[in-house]
Amino acid sequence: MGYYDLPAIIDRILNETQSTSLSAIGHSRGNLMFYILGATRPEYNSKVNVMISLAPICYLRNTKPPISTLIKAAPVLDQIFNSLDIRVTEVFGFNSTFTRLFRAFCTYPVIGPELCLNFILFPLFGYDPMEIEESFLDVLVYHFPTGSSWMDLMHFSQLTRRDFSQFDYGYSQNLAVYNSSKPPVYNLTLATMPFALFVGRNDRLSTIADVAILRNQLPNVVDYIVNRRVLFNHMDDLLGKHMTDYLFPDIFRVLRQYTQI
Repeated sequence: MGYYDLPAIIDRILNETQSTSLSAIGHSRGNLMFYILGATRPEYNSKVNVMISLAPICYLRNTKPPISTLIKAAPVLDQIFNSLDIRVTEVFGFNSTFTRLFRAFCTYPVIGPELCLNFILFPLFGYDPMEIEESFLDVLVYHFPTGSSWMDLMHFSQLTRRDFSQFDYGYSQNLAVYNSSKPPVYNLTLATMPFALFVGRNDRLSTIADVAILRNQLPNVVDYIVNRRVLFNHMDDLLGKHMTDYLFPDIFRVLRQYTQI
């Protein structure tokens, strides 16, 4: 998506608006597309005024359980599926058994929302009960989790084990695809567009330690904001009740600085 889809999207927007550049905001894994774009299509760096990365993910060396355990389990599951000749193409599809069970559990009358928050969502993303309303779960569970390809999940799991690199097909296929036994590492020094990194102290997926690695790799980090809310977690960027107080002012400040608004 970072090499093919995102350039096409940017070109379409700039063509329709008769502009030469745009500003972008991404969350979590969505930021990866811009890191890949800048590293592999450097001619697009000048087309981005500023890229605001909320809860940025690029390295997952310090991600905390249970989500780190789940991510690291993906390669093991892949080996099991291959040995059993089971072909898995999608995970967390909208009508998959897992997603339907998750939806039913989290919306079960009276006890479902509280159990869902305290035993699933908060352990995955960080405990912050003040920023999400239980009544909102009825809306949330019809948009989360979203379907993704199994190959995408496998690529995601690589971030826990090695550098930010292209997809690892395995020794033999890597030789055929890359002419190397290992996948090429993305050269983030080529991603020269301005980046503003927004992180949370209580984010269990996009940890401050991992964002520090990313910050040292990117050559043009123009702003780095650790949210002043101590319990700020991975989903507060999207679901927090008080975003107008603790998030939007910084976003607007960065946009005003790098965009004509």
